[in-house]
Amino acid sequence: MTSPKIRRRGISAIIGTAIALSIVFIVLVPLFLYMQSLQSIFMQEASRRLQYELERLNERLEVYISMSKDLDSYGRRQLYLIAHNPGVLSVEVPAIYLESKVEGLKKMELPIEGGGGEGYLTISPGQKLTKRLEFYFKPNIDDEVRVKIISRRGNNFASENSIGPVRLPYMLIVTVENMFIGYKYKVEVEVSDRDRYGNVNEYGCVLSALQERSASGCNTLDEYVIVPQTPSGGAGVAFFMVAPGSYIVRLKVESPEGSESVFGSYGPFDVIDDTNIRIVGPTLPTPLKIPLRVQTSYTNVISILERNGMSITIPYIISLGNQSEPLRRVKISIGADCIGCIIDEQSVWEITLTRMHPGESYVNHVELVVTDDEKPGGVIKFKINVIEAVGEFSGKIYTSIAGDFESPEANGMITLCKVDSDGYLHCPT
Repeated sequence: MTSPKIRRRGISAIIGTAIALSIVFIVLVPLFLYMQSLQSIFMQEASRRLQYELERLNERLEVYISMSKDLDSYGRRQLYLIAHNPGVLSVEVPAIYLESKVEGLKKMELPIEGGGGEGYLTISPGQKLTKRLEFYFKPNIDDEVRVKIISRRGNNFASENSIGPVRLPYMLIVTVENMFIGYKYKVEVEVSDRDRYGNVNEYGCVLSALQERSASGCNTLDEYVIVPQTPSGGAGVAFFMVAPGSYIVRLKVESPEGSESVFGSYGPFDVIDDTNIRIVGPTLPTPLKIPLRVQTSYTNVISILERNGMSITIPYIISLGNQSEPLRRVKISIGADCIGCIIDEQSVWEITLTRMHPGESYVNHVELVVTDDEKPGGVIKFKINVIEAVGEFSGKIYTSIAGDFESPEANGMITLCKVDSDGYLHCPT
């Protein structure tokens, strides 16, 4: 039979075991489960934050700004926002800001999409969003605008360049090949009504590099004239400043006679960066004559010979037209003959011009010392003639004998009258 002492020890062991098990199930197990829950919440939040950071790093948006191609009734151009999402994530835009040189910082109001709450724009992957912003470039005010977009993931996307009516962001270079001397090549750039996919195009503006800068700024259509300086097969370049949009390029060729024809057009094509267009011009005949002209104002004048040994001045002009290559070693001959009088100096002069640029004119004169003979009065006949010249680019020797010049000769006559001792004026008949 078990003693009471042993029996009490057994009961105490059972009670201690029960208390220990109670502590484990009541305190430790819930604590462990709570720790596991906290760990799970921590991992979920860390994973969510990592996912957010990955999405933020992979969010992409290309932002461009342009202007309406047409003016409104107040002569203003409206600002356009072009946003392209090249990434794989949708971009939600809660705010758009404008930085204007004239009006400062402005926030654009966005429409509510989906109803309720603050509105925002959603740009899906691959989508190109075009939106008219409530901002207008006022006439005759030099303004520049830059756009910044804030996404809901906290990214900032700004337009690469600012834009204004006289400060367009991109350069359009049109290279015209196979150009011939003697012809004018007119390159026209026009904002197209449709883009290359056939969609309606509402924005774009062009400004020729030759146009004088003014507050009115760019246009829907502008042109650039190229005058070739090489005999044949040369190339020329036309420069334009453009805003993002769709454009058409046309090439017009003007002949030496002044007739104009449209050779061809290129486009429509989209511009969202500096762009280079190459056009091969038509094969045209080279002009038959170099536009070198000789002129004198003394074609038929009357002068009074006051005394023997009087000096007579004969002015002349030699001009080279724009439709020519530069000329070197231009040889000029000037000859004079007097009937009824004597020229004391030499009767033939030869002058050589080192170089003549297209569009340049050379103005000079010769002086004759005239002595009257027995009969009062006389007639001076003179001729100014370009003998030859050398083409700077071609190296060809052009001569008046071969008929290479347009108007290489000028003739003139000076009638000399004299007053006799009785006061009567005598002129040769």
